[in-house]
Amino acid sequence: VTRGGYAVVAELPHDRSRFTQGLTYHDGVLYEGTGLYGHSKVLRLDGRSGEVLSETPAMGQAYFGEGLQYRDGKLYQITWKENKGFVYDADTLAPLSEFDYKTTTGQGWGIADLGDGTFAVSDGSAYLHFWDAETLAETRPRVPVTLYGKHVRQINELEFVGGRLLANVWYKDVVLAIDPATGVVTRVYDFGRLWPRSERLDVDRKADCFNGIAVSDVEGEIFVTGKLWPKIYRVRLGDAPDANNDEPITLGGGYY
Repeated sequence: VTRGGYAVVAELPHDRSRFTQGLTYHDGVLYEGTGLYGHSKVLRLDGRSGEVLSETPAMGQAYFGEGLQYRDGKLYQITWKENKGFVYDADTLAPLSEFDYKTTTGQGWGIADLGDGTFAVSDGSAYLHFWDAETLAETRPRVPVTLYGKHVRQINELEFVGGRLLANVWYKDVVLAIDPATGVVTRVYDFGRLWPRSERLDVDRKADCFNGIAVSDVEGEIFVTGKLWPKIYRVRLGDAPDANNDEPITLGGGYY
């Protein structure tokens, strides 16, 4: 396991009312899925300015939106406790279909396209679930995410970048790079200084956790943000400066 670093390339404004649950990107457009009952929606954002191009109506009290993934002109959104997913036209955001699913916890958290006709899905446990991207049926055994052989629970938002599955961990300021075949964490990116927790508390005690990862149109660069954060950051991933990779990496304790 190695330590990763990052450099901020750009900052985009982000509406502080948006409880970011999913982030995905295609051809200059960022797609954001938000959560909370009565407020969940899907938005199209300009990938350079952050401007909202269009959005769906709120989903009402029945659903709490979670992860979001672009694939072949469609957006796939899962929900928290409802075991229901939704498919949208990526250009118009028109609803196309619905689907049902089961996970280890009975919840949906993150979803990512592995590029081989498979979605990887998280549910708040340590387990990755694998669905056929066409039928949305589970296709192979679930794999636990492990760091030094121990399960890492509360795996959240997912994105597949450069052959690795990048993952947020609920209430941790890190991004994990995971081998999707084995679930083994190969690198840990520490984002604790991106918007330090002390500053979040000073600005607004309602600021929530680091969550949201999307590819960009530049290799090695991703978008990241958080729930109720004021910015979306475009960052370039790399090696951590002066990293001592001989020391074991810990993910830290509680959030605040």
